[in-house]
Amino acid sequence: MLPFALGVVVIGGLALALLDRETKNQHDKFQHKQRQFRRETENHRAKIQAAMQCSVAYQQYKQYIEMHYASVQTANQAFELYASAKHVLDQLYNQLNISGEQIMLLKQQRQQQQGTDHRETTHQSLQQQYDIHRELKLSIEAYKQQKNAYYLDIKKLNEATSELKQYIRNNTGKPGREWYARLQQRRA
Repeated sequence: MLPFALGVVVIGGLALALLDRETKNQHDKFQHKQRQFRRETENHRAKIQAAMQCSVAYQQYKQYIEMHYASVQTANQAFELYASAKHVLDQLYNQLNISGEQIMLLKQQRQQQQGTDHRETTHQSLQQQYDIHRELKLSIEAYKQQKNAYYLDIKKLNEATSELKQYIRNNTGKPGREWYARLQQRRA
C-alpha cells in the first residue's frame, strides 16, 4: 500500500506540477489574448472614430456643395430677373421716345388748328399723352431701382459663392480639392 500511496503522491505532485504548468500556460495565453484583444479593440475604436470623422467631414463637404449649388441657382435666377428688368427698361425707354414724339406732333397739330373745338380736343389728347409720358417716367424709375437692386444682389451673392467655393477647396480635404479642380476644368 505504501508503494501505491507513494505513487498517488508522486502522481498527485506531478498533477499539481502539471496543473501549475497548465495553469501558467492558460494564464499566459489569457494575458496574450487580453493584450491582443485590447490592441484590436483600440484599433477598431480608432478606425470607427476616423470613419465617423470622415463621415462628418464628408457630410459637411456635401452640405457645402449643396449650399454652393443653391447659391449658383439663386444667382442665376437673380440674373434672369435683372436681364428681364433691363429688357423692360429698354422697352419703356422706347415707349417714352414714342410718347415724346406724340407730344411734339400734338403740339404742332394744336398750333396749326384754328377752331377752339379742335384745339380743345387736341389739348385733351396732349394732356393724356403728358399723363402717359409721366407714368412711363415713373415706371422707368421703378424698374431702374429694381434692376440696380438685382445687380447688387447678384454681386453680393457671387462674392459669397466665391468665398464658399474657396472654403470648400481649403477646408474639406481631398474631396473639396477634387471638386474645385473639376469646377475649374468646366469653367475653362
